[in-house]
Amino acid sequence: MVNDDADTFADDALAVHPADGPNGKYAYLNDDDEIAIDVSASNTNIRDPSFEGVNVDTTGTIDNVFRITYTADEYAYVWIDDASENVTFVADGRSIEGEANNVTLAPNETVTVGLALDTRGKTAGTQLGADELSINASLAEPQETGRDTTGTGTSTQELDGGGPIVTVSSPSPNRREFVASGVDDGEAVRFRAEGMPLDGDNLSAEGIDLEGVRNERIELNAAG
Repeated sequence: MVNDDADTFADDALAVHPADGPNGKYAYLNDDDEIAIDVSASNTNIRDPSFEGVNVDTTGTIDNVFRITYTADEYAYVWIDDASENVTFVADGRSIEGEANNVTLAPNETVTVGLALDTRGKTAGTQLGADELSINASLAEPQETGRDTTGTGTSTQELDGGGPIVTVSSPSPNRREFVASGVDDGEAVRFRAEGMPLDGDNLSAEGIDLEGVRNERIELNAAG
């Protein structure tokens, strides 16, 4: 189920929300319930009267502006198409524009997106971004992604309708660092290990299930 307070793409398989944190104010749902990105003084979410927008003739990055959650039942490649030459959508410091730069999301996994800005040669008041953007998804089997045995990085799993927020970091192919927050008393928590090798290629772990959790936050490390 898609959260009502979200824009949707790819036949409702992608839900897009403003990010938590201070930079989430640059994203909002407009009157048509479409995600809008506005880093200017016209953005009513920005209450600082001295804010005049992005500095001109410079480059910079604004992290954690909005989130994309994949809500379907299979793995997917997700990317953004955007016509602007001055704004690039990034995740974990790299572009996710164009299918070749996709990120791979598991069901109910979220990626947080920021903006890389280039205002060199621009004047104050210039619109940097395009009027529209497209967020796309195509199906990918887990074995095609390489995440089941060699993936590194960080993913966030957040279930629609509530439940704990689970972050899984993969500092190396055979290590996982799990964090769950917002856990209700007695709730079950599932950590996905995505096929972490336990004994070379002979044995792997798909996940860890915890029942009857009593703490609001859990941190757990695993190594193969």
